[in-house]
Amino acid sequence: MPDPGPLAEFLAGPQVDPAVSALRPDYRALLFILDALAPMTSEALDAAADDLVARLTRLGPGVRAARRLIAPARPLL
Repeated sequence: MPDPGPLAEFLAGPQVDPAVSALRPDYRALLFILDALAPMTSEALDAAADDLVARLTRLGPGVRAARRLIAPARPLL
């Protein structure tokens, strides 16, 4: 099993700004990291991310999704 240290540190960092919480106490955010993916081209990874965002936004009218791809630690094929 890989060392969760760097991922745990990354996930512990992001926070909802207090101004957002004051304005919208019902606001929730979901942050996830995909690690150890099967090798794929950057175009395939981009398409997979678009598909995931589309699926999340179909969960309901109150769900908004955005994505940000961060450069991988290892080069893509």
